[in-house]
Amino acid sequence: MGRLDQETIRAHLAALEEAVRVLRRLTGWGAAELQADPVRLWAVAHGVQLALQNVLDVSMHIVAGIGGGTAPEDYRGALVALGRLGVVEQAFAESIAPMAGLRNILVHSYLRLSVDRLVQALARLDDFDAFVRAVAAFLALNPEL
Repeated sequence: MGRLDQETIRAHLAALEEAVRVLRRLTGWGAAELQADPVRLWAVAHGVQLALQNVLDVSMHIVAGIGGGTAPEDYRGALVALGRLGVVEQAFAESIAPMAGLRNILVHSYLRLSVDRLVQALARLDDFDAFVRAVAAFLALNPEL
């Protein structure tokens, strides 16, 4: 196993927690309300993108550091690999893996963005909290990494 830059991982986790804290203030709006207000829509889209990017950066860093030389082909693969590596529960890894697709749409195909997907992401903010807890617990149990 390789070594991890735990300081960088913790910085990403802190940024993720901040993004989720802000996103919690933006919950309660439906798709129609977001569609009608570009400022709200952009705030939610940007917050979700930041949260997702931090999850994916942490995932790629961990998999690259301790993944046994097998680099994932994409972000989705990195999330699934976290389950294989015991960083998160396998079922949780597979349930959050589709997050990678939303990140890609937000970054590369924003013209195809479904506001319903953003509303769904807001409804799953607890998954981000669970990710932070799982990664922090993994780091605490593996200080030698």
